Amino acid sequence: MKIKIIYDLIFFAREKYGGISRMWHEIFKLLPKTNFKITFISGTANNMVQDYLEKNNFFGHDTIVESSNKLEKKFRIFSFYRSFKIYFILAKKKYSEGYIFHSTDYINPIIKPKNIKIITTIHDMVFWDQSEKFKITIDYLDRKFAITNSIRVSDKIITVSNTSKNAIIKQFPKAINKIEVIYHGLNKDFLNIKFCKIKRKSFLFLGSRNNYKNLDLLLEAFSIFIKNKPDWTLELIGENSHSNSKEKILYKRLGIQENVKDYGFVNNSKIINILQTTGAIIIPSFNEGFNFPLLEGLASGAPVFSSNIPVSIELGKQFVKYFSPNSVDELLGLMNNLDQDNLDTNLLINGQAYAQTFTWKNSFDKLSNLYSEV
Repeated sequence: MKIKIIYDLIFFAREKYGGISRMWHEIFKLLPKTNFKITFISGTANNMVQDYLEKNNFFGHDTIVESSNKLEKKFRIFSFYRSFKIYFILAKKKYSEGYIFHSTDYINPIIKPKNIKIITTIHDMVFWDQSEKFKITIDYLDRKFAITNSIRVSDKIITVSNTSKNAIIKQFPKAINKIEVIYHGLNKDFLNIKFCKIKRKSFLFLGSRNNYKNLDLLLEAFSIFIKNKPDWTLELIGENSHSNSKEKILYKRLGIQENVKDYGFVNNSKIINILQTTGAIIIPSFNEGFNFPLLEGLASGAPVFSSNIPVSIELGKQFVKYFSPNSVDELLGLMNNLDQDNLDTNLLINGQAYAQTFTWKNSFDKLSNLYSEV
């Protein structure tokens, strides 16, 4: 029987680009190689994946185009509103048995429509795990509602690591039999990188500027580090249009403005060139559902220093050096030791080979198998 899937593209109205958008981009790139019968529920969005689908005319699949009036644009991203909206869209169509609904976000119908199975991808439980770091806003409560509702109505829940699986079970123990772990893959650009032994006197931060990324710890450690080693630089890559002005003030206050190079958002080719020769990539996060920068660093042959959060240990294994995300001293110790010791080339090469086993082909095959099972 042909697999019939309804994808709600709502997430792309929330995010222009980022880890979740990258995941869906890679999945949708593999759709033309399948015989899936697909329906896209689409609205307006300034997003890399939305642009990709539109340029390819949604691969000729059916598309439900939502209203684009101002009121609809304003409210369609809110989970509580969206859950009712999606239910009525699906119920109105009266789909025959055998359809799967898979949202790009974790927003699902408030009531499970007849004849439709629901699959949800939940990347992390940050709204529970790091609840003390969030203000109790309407958006925060809305997102917690969305995950809670999704776990209730879903036939299967996909998550991206065993760490995230355990976090879901901790909050929703009855969901244990619904959960399947499917690791992300790496973009093909990272799968055939030649090892470069020569490294620059630089550290790299790769990612967004969300609070849970814990960039402030790295900046503080670096400000201490360069007092004795002023020829080192800190490079930053990632979307920061909303935080750039504040960051420049912070660099100046810490006295590191001359040693920081902020690239903002750049393409994979630029990221790889920097990763290949960086002294080390540093990932100080408090929480992650997966950890793209860790695997991208390993795949590029870079030394990787990561906070000792469970998912980083799960993915990084023995190939990464760890520190507490609450300890400037522990991170500073790793930074100082890197300057003093010779690199373990064999460890870096073995880490590179390990990271390059994470492919989107493997991820997509497991997703397809789950669709078939459901």
